[in-house]
Amino acid sequence: MEGTSQADTVFVSPDGKWIGFVAGNKLMRVEAEGGRPFEITESTGAGAVWLPDGTLVYPPIYSDGLFQIAMSGGQNTRLTTPDRADGVLGHFFPEALPGGRFVIFTAFRTPVDRSRIGVLDLSTKNVRWIVEGGFYARYVPTGHLVFARGQR
Repeated sequence: MEGTSQADTVFVSPDGKWIGFVAGNKLMRVEAEGGRPFEITESTGAGAVWLPDGTLVYPPIYSDGLFQIAMSGGQNTRLTTPDRADGVLGHFFPEALPGGRFVIFTAFRTPVDRSRIGVLDLSTKNVRWIVEGGFYARYVPTGHLVFARGQR
């Protein structure tokens, strides 16, 4: 698609009408049927997810927490802050759970085996840690959570 060269961290809106991606240090969106991409905000972070309400959850840079922003851009809102005292480098790879109220994500630490997976409640901003030693969690339609573990 035009304007999507070097696109990374691709994701799709819940209705399938938009494709989001990061390219050139920008969080972008383009209509799935094609057209000109639109800049949402600056981002060099790891991953993003589109919520049913039309907002996106993303890390603006690798060394920060998760933020929420409207698909049209504008002001973003902080959702999480990495715990530096616990060795967390950043919050990566957000993924929405069904219904859009909860987002799973990785609290990345090195070595990667020290990372953990949390569930963020968007209505309260509370995080519950559910997997120690895991990263890049994804929800699958069978109702299961799959994730990576280890460095191989």
